Amino acid sequence: MRATGSVDAYRSVSISDNGGTTWKLIHDLDNTSQSFSHEILNISDAATANGLALNNNFRISFYFGAYHQLANDGLVIDDVKLVKTNLSGKIYNEAVAAGNEVAGAFVEACLTGGNCQTTTSHDDGSYQFGDLSPGAYTLRVLPPAGNNHLIGNLGPLTLAANTPLANQAIILHKATGMPAGTTVTPALPPIGGVPSVYWNTPLLLTHKGCAGGTATYQMFLDGAVVRNGPMLETPAGTYSVTLAPLHPLHGSVQLVVTLICPDGPQLPPINFNLWIDPSGFVVNTVGAPIAAVEVSLYRSDSPDGPFELVANGSGVMSPANRVNPMKTESTGRFGWDVIAGYYRVRAAKTGCTAPGSEQAFNETEVLTIPPPVTDLRIELDCGESGVFLPLIRR
Repeated sequence: MRATGSVDAYRSVSISDNGGTTWKLIHDLDNTSQSFSHEILNISDAATANGLALNNNFRISFYFGAYHQLANDGLVIDDVKLVKTNLSGKIYNEAVAAGNEVAGAFVEACLTGGNCQTTTSHDDGSYQFGDLSPGAYTLRVLPPAGNNHLIGNLGPLTLAANTPLANQAIILHKATGMPAGTTVTPALPPIGGVPSVYWNTPLLLTHKGCAGGTATYQMFLDGAVVRNGPMLETPAGTYSVTLAPLHPLHGSVQLVVTLICPDGPQLPPINFNLWIDPSGFVVNTVGAPIAAVEVSLYRSDSPDGPFELVANGSGVMSPANRVNPMKTESTGRFGWDVIAGYYRVRAAKTGCTAPGSEQAFNETEVLTIPPPVTDLRIELDCGESGVFLPLIRR
């Protein structure tokens, strides 16, 4: 870019990540020389420095205004260059080895504070993202349909301008089922022995072993301890602990229960995986949960649609729950953990309508994932608004 003219003109460059509702001034050209002055601006760096995201609402404003008319004044953009790079690698089951490559896995690459791109792995397990802006990216992989391995994660990875980053392997580890004598409640039916739970529900972890021992638990997410503590013995030989809702954790975690018996530790320690689903509720017009509601998940690559029903069993959803449509349980809960994209959720039940309408279902606005959607509530009118207590005169 170059700016020419007198100091009587006001020239500036500003950026916005909310469609122009608010702006951040990133360059003030008021004091540039009357001779040609070339200014190079890295928009990505400026966005990061100002805490803005390179999203679909990102805007750049070039402003030129003169306090009085000057024939020579102007702001000339002589070169706008989109500096991009690419990222590639392979997806493997359990270990980086020939024969372990995973085809059809759903892969997302998310720029820190910015947009996500998605792709699927090829027959040889390879994936590639092109046209990426420089910055720090986190990668997440959902196993394809029929593959119940754990979600794969990698990053953050720093991508430099015009410097491709290749050979980034992502491993989908095998899930470990819950052993006999150990329970987590309430939970959805296990997937390959691994229970699924909703993130906004308190849980009871119970383990049966020797009497008179000492038990503790640890919960790991991506190798880091996120919960831990003692387990109370009652009755003898039964150890339990109530876990507060796991929100905002989601995906898969590892639970380790260590029991020290009077004659030494129980070996090996209890070790299993747990799926955590982001969840929502279907309620009636007075806020009571509704059971047996059919809830359907729709997805699009664009916020403007079109939205299509996600196929039952699709790898767009994590192995925690690949049922679509699904039915709400007695508490009105539903939930899926999904790949990045734009979603709508629709709820329908015979005899119910959207509040204030004869429409046989109610549907959310467009939901942008990530981040996970919290406290999602869908309301249906199932006739409760027409129920009145009789008036009794005495």
